[in-house]
Amino acid sequence: MKSQFSRSPFLLMIGMAASSVSAQALTYSFEGTAHQWSSVEEISKLEVVKAGEGVPPEAVTDGEDALKISHAKTGGGFVPLMRINHQDRNWWNALKHPQNTRVRVDVFVPAEATKGIATNWAVIGLALQGGGYQAIRTQQDLKPGRDNKMAIELDLTPVKEALKTAPWSQLTLFINTGDGTATRSPVYVDNFRILPAESDSNP
Repeated sequence: MKSQFSRSPFLLMIGMAASSVSAQALTYSFEGTAHQWSSVEEISKLEVVKAGEGVPPEAVTDGEDALKISHAKTGGGFVPLMRINHQDRNWWNALKHPQNTRVRVDVFVPAEATKGIATNWAVIGLALQGGGYQAIRTQQDLKPGRDNKMAIELDLTPVKEALKTAPWSQLTLFINTGDGTATRSPVYVDNFRILPAESDSNP
């Protein structure tokens, strides 16, 4: 499979400016608010949804709410879904904190979103890029026509030293699939975390 990451737009982006290191573990669980997350222009729509209101129970992993991402780009290829505002200093502080070594997010992609993928590959993952260091990423396979529930984790260790002086970074949750008729929508996200290595809470 040929990667489209280097030439594709990002789907979940955290744009950040440098600041002092003052935060440790940080979590967004989307309880009644999307915080500073926003949709990608003319592509996606974000909605905070509550468990038990037509939302699959697998979508909510912390609290009562999750973030539902919808878009209208059917077929295959790379789809950007959402990003966080670059003014969110808490995320940047947590990313740079020396004790934090991983980023983790709970994702649920229902079967309806993957039906119709024509080829045998489909992935969803996390990527981090920024000034002064080489991009890192991780991804997991999606199984076409089935519910996909997973926790995606990105190891920050390779860029921890570079993050000390990096002028900016962006964190991306991306989906990329082969051609076909799949909607690849909706995607549910919950319990997005920046964590220290030894943290066992909400693993």
